[in-house]
Amino acid sequence: MDNQSNQDIQVYVAYHKKSEFLTQDPVYLPLHVGKALSSVDLGFRGDNEGIHISDKNKTFCETTGLYWMWKNTSPKIIGLSHYRRYFQNDDLSLCQTIRQKMFYLIGTGYKRHGIHYVRNFKKGSELILKGDQIRSLMQEQGYDIILPIERILKRNIMEQYAIRRPKNDLLIVREIIAEQLPGYLEAFDKVMQGRTIYACNMFVMKKESFDRYMTWLFQILFELEKRVDITGYSEYHQRIYGFIAERLLKVWLSGENLRIKELPTLYFKKLF
Repeated sequence: MDNQSNQDIQVYVAYHKKSEFLTQDPVYLPLHVGKALSSVDLGFRGDNEGIHISDKNKTFCETTGLYWMWKNTSPKIIGLSHYRRYFQNDDLSLCQTIRQKMFYLIGTGYKRHGIHYVRNFKKGSELILKGDQIRSLMQEQGYDIILPIERILKRNIMEQYAIRRPKNDLLIVREIIAEQLPGYLEAFDKVMQGRTIYACNMFVMKKESFDRYMTWLFQILFELEKRVDITGYSEYHQRIYGFIAERLLKVWLSGENLRIKELPTLYFKKLF
């Protein structure tokens, strides 16, 4: 088990290369995802310890980290961020809201919705969601899950995926859900016709919810892996299981009665 198991909140930060730590808050724990495939030692724990699928990282992306967290940790509250992406500690400020509206006026708002691009490291680091704020949101205010503000796509999810990938693997996902999880089929169809996703596989949630989500998600992903032939896919498009996971979170949420708190995502453009 994780040697931080006495810590009630653990938010793992996915790294795949050397980068600066953006926060010293003890709830944030660096995790080298895909370490089984890496020739570089980043100096901290990797997702190739204990029960793991670290060697699948080229196709599963940060979900190899999620799998490791599921099988090897036991905090009360658990989450995932990225080395340059974190939850912001509060809703958008008035200034940020005005900027967001300006982006829409010039036609780029859909790309920036819910994202706060950070160029000033010091000021940006002060905005990262803190452990005591997570505790307040989830233990005092009664939220069950913290998620990024939904990303808005130009097209619906099914169309957008088909345009940008060699083939529409979401149709195979639909077959799997129809066969193995038919209670989610209506929700899947509804979500796929929508234009919003919770991007980057980022969240903070209670461990019991996390365990249910991981069981559900990897049932689908492992079956999809058996049915999809990625021969001829580019290195980028081979990351399909990470991309699919982003598009499935809203489907899983449809079967849960969770109180959701959405927060902006800080995106650090340049790290020193």
